Amino acid sequence: MPNKHFQADVDPLSVGFFSGMRDKKATEIYSGDIVVVGYMPRIGFGRWIGTVVFEDGCFDVVCKHDRDYLKCSVANYDCEVIGNVYQNSGLLNPEKGKAE
Repeated sequence: MPNKHFQADVDPLSVGFFSGMRDKKATEIYSGDIVVVGYMPRIGFGRWIGTVVFEDGCFDVVCKHDRDYLKCSVANYDCEVIGNVYQNSGLLNPEKGKAE
């Protein structure tokens, strides 16, 4: 059986790091994912849209007015992946930061 190989161009910036965590629907969470969370420490309860980032050895959710550890939202079953910054950047609403 001959070995078959293929090659594809990949934008290195579009490759996300797996956080090792899953959202409330069991979807794997990667850096660059866009998530909806129900609580942020400084701005309180709501449906906040944020981006998953990996900085200083931690995965965080960053939204317009706040930042929190990703594991806090996942531990509270309060995190849902709705897209990623590479394919769905329109989901990020810079004016509100809040899910409709």
